[in-house]
Amino acid sequence: MMSKQLFKYPAYKVTGGHMKLLTRTFWVALIMSFVVACTGQPVQQRQMTPLAEFGLSINQVEEAIQTGARAKGWRIVSIGNGEAVLDVYVRSHYAKVSVEYSATGYSINYLDSENLDYNARKGTIHRSYNRWVSYLDTEIRNAAFRASAR
Repeated sequence: MMSKQLFKYPAYKVTGGHMKLLTRTFWVALIMSFVVACTGQPVQQRQMTPLAEFGLSINQVEEAIQTGARAKGWRIVSIGNGEAVLDVYVRSHYAKVSVEYSATGYSINYLDSENLDYNARKGTIHRSYNRWVSYLDTEIRNAAFRASAR
């Protein structure tokens, strides 16, 4: 008794040579995805974000920095004389920045970090740091805008 073949032509048959190629391709893709995921990005330094158009006093800029920092979970270590030092803890990660400011703008600069794969020689860091600084920058700017509307 012969079994009846359902399909005359199989859609795709993987033979020995094709299987080796498929396996190699899979492993290369997997390794590359880990390499891409683990590589650092250049440390972003936010240089002189302008605030002159808002017409704020230096005290209002200082308040905007405090408001923006708190809104994004950053702790204010020190503030005054045109410089704020902020830090943030996220799970087992830590970042510390300096915010230099005046009535016309502010800059955010990297100071220190832990568990963020900072490489001083290459100037790279984990992408989460850049995202946190970007969110902080946006929130400070939003707080400055709200202060100017009062």
